[in-house]
Amino acid sequence: MPLRKQIHEWLLNIEGYDMSSTILMDLLRGKNAKQVVEVLTAKGLTLPENFEQQIITFVKAEYPTYTTKIENVEEMLSSLNEVPKVICSNGLAEVFSQAMQVKNLDQYFKGYFGSDNTGFAKPHPGIYLAGGEYLELDMVNCLVVEDSPGSGLSAAKASNAGTIVGFTGSGADAKELKSAGAHYIIDDLTELPELVKKLNS
Repeated sequence: MPLRKQIHEWLLNIEGYDMSSTILMDLLRGKNAKQVVEVLTAKGLTLPENFEQQIITFVKAEYPTYTTKIENVEEMLSSLNEVPKVICSNGLAEVFSQAMQVKNLDQYFKGYFGSDNTGFAKPHPGIYLAGGEYLELDMVNCLVVEDSPGSGLSAAKASNAGTIVGFTGSGADAKELKSAGAHYIIDDLTELPELVKKLNS
């Protein structure tokens, strides 16, 4: 969210930009820097040549410290400590690795996968497939948590993930997540351990 807010601030100086911050938030959910440029260009905006790099520079410099822990994330991760986990993001794996260290959450994850170390971007399933391969698991035996009804859910479905959980706690719409293919919807991360227990029983 802070990144999308920053992008909104930058765009206010660009001729022809008339989107509200709320519309932009939804439009750019789950998008990486390259995709942000593609989406905004398709909307008719003329962006500075270095806009993609401007986003990447901001993310690398600021993300590990400005990102905040989602409510109850540590409780959830602790409850699922025995379940092997990786982060598969449309962002940069190196940035997520740093962010988890800053937030003291890195002990819960075995690896980080993004566009920088896989060469793929959602909705392509490559990031999820790389995570599953790293864990030595068939994707049909993997559970994916997604908050992006667009590229994220599409990637999860294309990866043949056995269970896809839509998460609304970061602002995503439950109906959109469900219609995009989520098998289950959770509003709070504390619901996840109980769901995993139910699925494994």
